[in-house]
Amino acid sequence: MHPFLPLVLAALTIVLGVSAQSVNWVQYINPTDRYDAAVGVCTFGDYLAVVGVVNGEFNEVGAVVGRYFVALLNRATSEVVKTWIGERGWFFDCLSVGDRLYVVGGNGIYIFDKGLDVVKKVETNASAAITFDGNYLYLAGHILKDVNGDGDSEWIWRVEKRTLNLDLVAYREFYREWEWDQEYRYISFVYDIAINPTTGELWVTGEWRIIPKTAGFRIHRSLLVIFDRELNVKRIVEYQGGDYNSPGRPYGICFDKEGNAYV
Repeated sequence: MHPFLPLVLAALTIVLGVSAQSVNWVQYINPTDRYDAAVGVCTFGDYLAVVGVVNGEFNEVGAVVGRYFVALLNRATSEVVKTWIGERGWFFDCLSVGDRLYVVGGNGIYIFDKGLDVVKKVETNASAAITFDGNYLYLAGHILKDVNGDGDSEWIWRVEKRTLNLDLVAYREFYREWEWDQEYRYISFVYDIAINPTTGELWVTGEWRIIPKTAGFRIHRSLLVIFDRELNVKRIVEYQGGDYNSPGRPYGICFDKEGNAYV
């Protein structure tokens, strides 16, 4: 099996209406001879931080098991300045605040300094995506919980509000209250979180899957949930899957300065 190489493209500019594009640099990183993948990227001072997984292999159910990975690249030259490989897990997202790099994934959130030394680590399952409003960190992820008391755990959403020192301020567990049926599994995934600059609300993207415990059709719904800063649910936007006109998985979200969301 050939490893998947993390690929970083810098300053890709596409001019609409003109079939020209310019790439300042391209950097390939091949940390191990197994499955390596870049999943998240963010700026960190003069550096570019790339996070993901390395040394991965497929387990008995077909999932990739690997180790946490961070690489710091010089934004001007693409030079790989330093790398860090941790324990078993995946990193999914990162952001920088001052001289600290916050990285989420697996079962925790890590703080690194510019030398890629771990300053602090806190365990949390809200570890798929992270954003910052100037005062607090907001994390989103999914956890296993028995939500209807039948002894069967389901994947549900969890959104957290934390200080820059990673102290937990508030959290919200969230799931879609369908008519629960013992014959089905209900799985919820979170992919991204962002802050609307005009309203200050948190927008979280993800999906729901209803899966028969025996063979059968999987129902897929893409989902957008809007929270206020106290993590109260303000609005739910749900799209039914299963036809050619339905949207796929909403992996990313961002805003322009007018508060328009791009998903």
